[in-house]
Amino acid sequence: MASGSSVGRIFRPGDLAPISGVYLVNHGGAHREPHEAIVLRGETLPLCRTCKTSVAFQVVRATSHMNHDWDFAGPKVLFADQALLDFADLRAYPRYKIELPLIVVIGKAKISGHTNDISEGGVAATIEARLNRQKKLVTLALPLRKNNEPTVLPAELRYRNGMIHGFEFKRLKDTTRQALRLFFKDAVVA
Repeated sequence: MASGSSVGRIFRPGDLAPISGVYLVNHGGAHREPHEAIVLRGETLPLCRTCKTSVAFQVVRATSHMNHDWDFAGPKVLFADQALLDFADLRAYPRYKIELPLIVVIGKAKISGHTNDISEGGVAATIEARLNRQKKLVTLALPLRKNNEPTVLPAELRYRNGMIHGFEFKRLKDTTRQALRLFFKDAVVA
């Protein structure tokens, strides 16, 4: 059994998984028997397609994910015949791990957050509110200029996982795209 305050507690769809581990999943409808599922800490627990919110998650056994284990997530150790794959070339634009304050504007609402990484094509950001995926089009305000005046970027919400939100920039003006390029150039040199 898992240790800590998570044992015995029932979690519902929309909750964030408190720990990584094996969870017992009980469906409220009679369509499926209880089963186990692996869930990573911080993931949003999902709805069931059939019984919707009538599903409960309970920690059976805590585990660690390989990416969270020092022996596996530390410096890369390769076998002699194994090549290190460079996945950076698969993206349209390089990503930069830069933390900036961010304002998400949806209608008249303004929600604060911060960037995790940013590229010329979009941004991943931590936002302490759950944005509604129905209202995908938003405006982002980021301090990209030297005077910290916000640059306004139209964007579309592409994904959400817990508090992490992924946005793709839409219909950027040439001047805005140039401001992004200059920002990245200055950020990399600095």
